[in-house]
Amino acid sequence: MLDSAVGLLGDLDTLVPILQESGVRHGGYGTEPRHYAMVGQSLMKTLSAGLGDKLTPEATKAWLAVYAVMQHVMLEAQDTPEGQRLFAAYQRRVKAAAAPALPTADQAALVQNTWAEAKKLGLNTVGNLFYKTMFTDFPELPETLFKGVNMAEQQAKLMGMLDSAVGLLGDLDTLVPILQESGVRHGGYGTEPR
Repeated sequence: MLDSAVGLLGDLDTLVPILQESGVRHGGYGTEPRHYAMVGQSLMKTLSAGLGDKLTPEATKAWLAVYAVMQHVMLEAQDTPEGQRLFAAYQRRVKAAAAPALPTADQAALVQNTWAEAKKLGLNTVGNLFYKTMFTDFPELPETLFKGVNMAEQQAKLMGMLDSAVGLLGDLDTLVPILQESGVRHGGYGTEPR
């Protein structure tokens, strides 16, 4: 690709559509703008290491200018509807590949049994302990994600949701849509994967 692009620098009418097509394809690879900067930095370090003094300051400036245009054309193409469609398809593939295996019947039973023991402490006690632990581990959360949240209500909602989810571990056809709906709602709360 790079060799072809350099060879076509004198024929932009041919080069630009090739770069655009490549940019669209890169959407399907999950390429993000930051990746182009990484590639550019690595390219310049490679040229510098390989060419030494032959890579003059003027040549460096020329390479940076050419790479900046290549990056710009490819990113614009990636931002087209087709590029975005391919990027979304990539993200779906990654999520599907990263999906954990469903729990076995034995695992579900073990979780349900230990949850039954935890419930003997009282859902309020378990909820208090959960949020105390989480806020100790992540002290920024009370002032970010949970700022202005009625924690007593939040705690009751979470414990109720967890209790329902554990109870439905043997009925994934019912549980999965409930969890998906909850995931959609949490997106609206500003919840992030981390």
